[in-house]
Amino acid sequence: MLFSLSCLSWSAGDPDIFFSGDFQNTTFDQFVSDIETKSGGHFYYVEEWISGITITVSGDNISLANVLVKYLPDKGLYFYIDDQKNVFITRNLELISELPYYQSFNQLLVPDGESDEKELTQIEKKYIEGRAPRAAETIVIGKEDGDNIHGKAAISGKLWDIESGEPLIRANIYVEELKTGAATDINGQFNLVLVPGQYSVIISCLGMKEIRYFLQVHSNGQLNIPMEKKIIPIHEVVVKADLYQNVRGMQMGYERLDIKTIREIPMVMGEKDVLKVVQLLPGIQSVGEGSSGINVRGSPADQNIFYINKIPVYNPSHLFGFFSAFSPDIIKDFSFYKSNVPAKYGGRLASFFDILTKQGNNKKFSARGGISPVTGHIAIEGPLKKEHSSFIISARSTYSDWLLSRLEDPDIRTVMHHFMTLQLKSTQRLMTKIF
Repeated sequence: MLFSLSCLSWSAGDPDIFFSGDFQNTTFDQFVSDIETKSGGHFYYVEEWISGITITVSGDNISLANVLVKYLPDKGLYFYIDDQKNVFITRNLELISELPYYQSFNQLLVPDGESDEKELTQIEKKYIEGRAPRAAETIVIGKEDGDNIHGKAAISGKLWDIESGEPLIRANIYVEELKTGAATDINGQFNLVLVPGQYSVIISCLGMKEIRYFLQVHSNGQLNIPMEKKIIPIHEVVVKADLYQNVRGMQMGYERLDIKTIREIPMVMGEKDVLKVVQLLPGIQSVGEGSSGINVRGSPADQNIFYINKIPVYNPSHLFGFFSAFSPDIIKDFSFYKSNVPAKYGGRLASFFDILTKQGNNKKFSARGGISPVTGHIAIEGPLKKEHSSFIISARSTYSDWLLSRLEDPDIRTVMHHFMTLQLKSTQRLMTKIF
């Protein structure tokens, strides 16, 4: 009778192992060894747990689950048998093989035909708490009686790096319900037009932690949000080339480099010259040795136009063309078009160079610099008013005249040639409001 009642805790449909044999006061270790030999199963347990357990059973087609139910509970042991004939034995902790579906925090969804609600155990409550999604913050845009245009609300805002205050370029704001969104420009700003209502918004940017918000939109308003950096661990990078997958977009002849890429390229005499880096790309060649001029796909050097922060630069070189006028310490982003230049960048036939500079750290002060055999450079950035305005100043100069004065040739020693570059930028954030 006792043996029959103990078997009720193991369902007939659960995996089981059947064996035949005659065991009389057999130690548990010997019993396990014999079962593994006959059935091909494997047991997993700690030896000290089964100390003193002896098995007495005999017959044909014996259920292993029934035997374990009879001898293990008195020792505070639980077991589980999977489909691969693996037997796991645990102590003081029942092994849960299948996660249940919970209707609510305090109710377990019971099978059809049963109306009783099952009280959750502590382990089950931890499970349901762990799988519950994080509650997203709700942001209210505008006022209920605020202005809107033809029943729609215009939302503008800005995304920036919370650590440095730099605006985030090409960050995405995605509205799940509408399956559409917007992307930030070079100043980290974006614009959205939504019908008043509630929306789920996902804000993402490469290298930043993804943010989810609920937007309660009433009327026109602003949405300014800082983002934190995210470390993305990688194990292996496989680079493949495929002749039939080399088209990345409709715009042809477009290249983009960031300052990190420029810094990783070794340069002669220690100068991280932007125009020298460009010459490593296909279709671009130097005009000649000792010159910063370039020929793009055979076009003359005067058919290239250079812009820095949307301002044209008509003389992009120093010292007879040996050095470019762009200091690498202040450059943030560099892109250019070679052939098929869009109409809005007209004025030259060969290429358009667009250089963007940093806006400066509005959180803290920092400085960096260096020297090379021919030049020295330094850059300083920091806040004018913390989190509202910032500045960055970059200075570069050569001491070539000092080097030439040390030569023995009197004609060369009297030659005085050097250059100095000073670039200053200040950024002011106006009407910033963080929700």
